[in-house]
Amino acid sequence: MKHKPGRKFIQNDYKSFFKILGILAAIIVILVAVVMLLTGNHKNRGLVDRDGLSTSSVFPYAYIDELQMLKVATGEKGTDIIDNNASSPILDAAKDNIYYLKENTLYLYSIKDKTRRILVKDEVAGFKLLPNRAAIVYASVRGDLHMYNCSTGEDESFTERNRLSDIELMVKIGRTGFIYLDNINRDKNTGTLYSRRDNGTTYKISDNVQIGTMNVSKRENYISYESKNGLFITDFKGNPVASAQTAREIADTDQSVFADTLTKESEFNEGIEMSYAIQQGKILFFNGDEFVTVAEEFEEIVFYSKEYKRIIYTTTKDGAAFDVMMAAGDGKAVKIAEVLGKNTFTWSESTEKLYCLYKKQLTEIDVRNDNAAVEIAKDVEFVGTYPGKPYVVYTDSHKADFYIISSTETSKLEAGTVRLYGRSDKNYLLMSIYKAGEEEYTSLDFVKGDLIQLISPNVVEVLAFDYEFNNILYREGENLVLRKGDNVFELDTVHQITPVEIKR
Repeated sequence: MKHKPGRKFIQNDYKSFFKILGILAAIIVILVAVVMLLTGNHKNRGLVDRDGLSTSSVFPYAYIDELQMLKVATGEKGTDIIDNNASSPILDAAKDNIYYLKENTLYLYSIKDKTRRILVKDEVAGFKLLPNRAAIVYASVRGDLHMYNCSTGEDESFTERNRLSDIELMVKIGRTGFIYLDNINRDKNTGTLYSRRDNGTTYKISDNVQIGTMNVSKRENYISYESKNGLFITDFKGNPVASAQTAREIADTDQSVFADTLTKESEFNEGIEMSYAIQQGKILFFNGDEFVTVAEEFEEIVFYSKEYKRIIYTTTKDGAAFDVMMAAGDGKAVKIAEVLGKNTFTWSESTEKLYCLYKKQLTEIDVRNDNAAVEIAKDVEFVGTYPGKPYVVYTDSHKADFYIISSTETSKLEAGTVRLYGRSDKNYLLMSIYKAGEEEYTSLDFVKGDLIQLISPNVVEVLAFDYEFNNILYREGENLVLRKGDNVFELDTVHQITPVEIKR
């Protein structure tokens, strides 16, 4: 280490000391980011174009069968039966625990120890776990909310007995606390909104809040809710931040996807980013301090994502023409296209391209490339995004699918053929429908570059696979099957599988 001439190393050189600390902190941040990427912790962090339908690890794989038996598979040795008549299960991926209900009793099952225990008996209608696993918030069958302390086992009721026991309408979980409704009036569909820290500190936010309209931001900076007077935003203690009369928050757009995700994953933190709202034909943007007007009028919301703070909408021009406008995190709208008539739009977040389908003609608008418009195809029936990849898939009138892999590559697949991608863009599972006599079957192949390997001639469904296809879990006839490398293991006999939701 260099230090100025004439100074002894043990002297207090605070300026150099803090400079070194700053450099070390920067290095640590970079290293943590690299490790997170390499270990697969990028899930739900905005990298929407990497892992396709795969997961970091197939096991443990929890599911409910056709007899409402809750089971878990941990590898090639088969499955463990946890309980019968199970409902509302969640798999805590970090702790390898499964929480579930049975006859209004809340259970905790340890996958490692293969044991289960009762947390709350006979009175749970629904529950949510705090991200730090310190406590569980649950709604009782009587309509009041409780806090169950996971360390001490103490159970505290903190609301009145309301005529509502749907916890999804009553509670939203944040980073360290949550918001909830009390004093519910079912006739007016309103309640009193409170916020609460995990240490029990509680703040009253507002009376007469419309049920189902309250939200908390991911970092708990803000709380939003709607009443008959409009949309309001406060801090976590209830101090007013912004409001807009007769306004409401915009919900995320439900876009068409070509393939469904195999596993359902979500976060314990249910917070959302607060940005755009609608007010009597206007589009508003919350900039952290106030609402500002983005558009005085609009025709249609084409795409909206709270996570990316991006909104795409159309405005009417003369005749049948529409301007397509886009605003991102700064709330400033720019024109990205002009279209004729009512289009069907598909937005690709990872490539920042908008696909416009009008009278079976598909056009691509490249926002990154000065909104360049290119005609992609004619005779198009359907357009959808591919989960976890920067691909868009369109289907023609002959039911053939075309995968837009990149700006220079489009792959055609015949009707009844589907690719299931993992991390690689070159390797994938291939499901193909074929006939044998009068019967119809689905084969499953593993495609690696130019090589094709048959996995199963009669697959019912693919349930899960990891990034590199080292473990592939699927149903073959009435069997739950694991293919691990070149080995095949039958884990269970099942007629139906409902995967358990994974929480992170």
